[in-house]
Order: sequence, then structure tokens, then C-alpha cells
Amino acid sequence: MSAYRDFEYQGWEQVAASYGKSFESATRLFVSRLLDAAQIKHGMRVLDVACGTGIATSLAAARGALMSGVDFSPAMLKSARQRYPALEFREADASALPFEDEHFDVVIANFGVNHFDFPLEALAEVRRVLKPEGRFVFTVWAAADENSFHALAVDAVCAAGDPGPALPSPPDGVLDSARSCLRLLEDAGFDSDGCNADVVDAALRLDSAQHLIDILLEGTVHQAALLRTQWPERADALREAMERSTARFELRGSLKLPVSAILASATR
Repeated sequence: MSAYRDFEYQGWEQVAASYGKSFESATRLFVSRLLDAAQIKHGMRVLDVACGTGIATSLAAARGALMSGVDFSPAMLKSARQRYPALEFREADASALPFEDEHFDVVIANFGVNHFDFPLEALAEVRRVLKPEGRFVFTVWAAADENSFHALAVDAVCAAGDPGPALPSPPDGVLDSARSCLRLLEDAGFDSDGCNADVVDAALRLDSAQHLIDILLEGTVHQAALLRTQWPERADALREAMERSTARFELRGSLKLPVSAILASATR
């Protein structure tokens, strides 16, 4: 297991129980657009890769899809099964999907591909299990400076103290732009004429700066690890720094944070 994969695995195991009530409020903002782009129709066989606690799986099922969800984290899958007991969830690595060739009409991944240590291997597997003309649609976060929650966390940590040693990074580099998503899809063998990637925006509404700290600590891997370089020893300093940084996003007593993602799609 690579250092990066181990970092991801341990992180998701740790936050699985609290993810649904924390950072899922951010990732679910883009699920409807993901499913619209996937063109899901009643009766389609659909796979949700890196399904986490199952929010995209369940919403696709509500549109009539025959769903399967896979994730490498047993703790995340436990939460998914508890929330959606009627749906199928299986433990599997994205680079070794337990399905036969050309099995699915559509594969989706809502903020999963950006966590893979070797996304090209995973996308080759996605392509393998897709039927001819099948669609693959995924979201990843746009660059850090385009996402307020990430920039705010970094700024607050820098203001509160020493961020400590560098965190593990993806071996193949960060996937956070439309260009990098298109290149990845084409390298994985998808039809270049059917590949698309666009920036999509949303607003994350939170109660306060402390609310932001809480959802990052309780529902993320990278941002949580960053914040924990200060937590709990410099908790007060971190909170004060976050309050100063989020002041410009206050709206009628709460926060409205702009967030951006890349929505990418391809045809087999």
C-alpha cells in the first residue's frame, strides 16, 4: 500500500461515522448535476465508484437506476448500508472492480477520482466495466484557490501557527482542472470526441466559522489532517483566524462560501 493510499484509507476510516452530518453538505451540492450529466434513465445499470456513505448511489436509485456502490473503506460502507439498506454496496478497490466486462450502462464518481493514488488505473477499470457507448461521469474539486473551504483552512492554519510537515500527495499529481481531467480520460482510452469537462459552481451555507472547522475535521481527510496540526493545542487561535478569514462571506448571520468543482464526462 502506498503512503498516499494508506493516508487516504486511514482518513476515511476515521471520519466515516460523522461524514454524513459534516462534509457531505458540500459534496452533495453537485450530485444532481452529476446525475443529469450521466443521463440516467429508469432501468439503467449504474455503478457508483468511491461511493462513500452512499448519497449519490441513493439519489441515482431514486431516478430508477439499478445501483451498485463500491468503496475501499469498510467504515464508509458500513455507514452506507445503515443509511440505505435496500441498495447494494461492495468493498472493492477502484483499480480492481469486481464486475465482468461491459456490465454497466453508466459509471459515476462524486469526488472520488481526486482521492485515487493512481487514477489512470482506476479509469481503465471503469472503461472495462462499461458497455459500448456507456457513459462515465465524475466530479473533482477545482483548484484550491477556487474553493473557499480549502483556502480558508490553509490561511487559518498559517495564521494560527506552524502547519508542520507536508502531507502525503498523489503520486500522479493533483487532479483539479478541466484540462487535467480531459487528459486523464483520453489517456484511459475514452473517445476524445465524447470527453467534456467544465467548471461548475455552488454555494456552501454554514452557520459560522466554527461550523466550517467542524465539518472539515469531521468529514475530510486532507483538510482535517491540516487542521489537526493546530488542534487542539491552538484551537482558540485557529478559530479566531478562521473567524477573521470568513468575515467577508457573512450573509445575514451565517456564511455563504463559494465552491467550485470540475464536472467531467466521457463515452466509452
